[in-house]
Amino acid sequence: MKLEDTWKDIATGNASIDHNEVLESIRNRKGDVLHKLQQKLMVKIVFTIAFSVLYTVLLFFVTDLIVQLLFTAILLAHLVAIVYFSREYKDMKKLIPMDGNIRDTLVQYRQRVLRVIRNEEKVGLFLYPLAVSAGFFFSLMQDKTWDEVMNERLIWIIWISVTVLFTPLGHYVAKRLNRIAFGKQLSKLEKMIEEIERTE
Repeated sequence: MKLEDTWKDIATGNASIDHNEVLESIRNRKGDVLHKLQQKLMVKIVFTIAFSVLYTVLLFFVTDLIVQLLFTAILLAHLVAIVYFSREYKDMKKLIPMDGNIRDTLVQYRQRVLRVIRNEEKVGLFLYPLAVSAGFFFSLMQDKTWDEVMNERLIWIIWISVTVLFTPLGHYVAKRLNRIAFGKQLSKLEKMIEEIERTE
């Protein structure tokens, strides 16, 4: 009998469910959910590496010191992110066999995924202004000198306006994309945890 059918029978008072049955069902299903979450994290690693390569290439075309510093700061942040994501990926992979307490392992796995997402979004709030500034001044310095930029008030007004606009917008888009990428599997993971707790 499927576990879903058993839950329906319980709701009508026609059956009881065994804790071990729940655990066995989750063992059979956990691989799909956890592996998909890992795949999502791997996608983040790949994209971070790709952007790191892009910023590295752009550095060869930058001659202004300020813009170089901005791109370097962004590149360093991406390299730190690669190390962080990779470490979390390896640690989460170790949890998948679930040799210990299944509920605790699932809770820990969920907490790790949520922590990675939250940390990424928090760091993004500091990186968006840097990225916007780097792109903005990189474009300007193709035709102007730094002295010309410093003396044009309109440029600074536009820069501040663009930075203020794109920082919250970038944060919103990042949260939205994370919700799309991870939301479905995190919801399934939460239901698996609830199934165990209902039988304890």
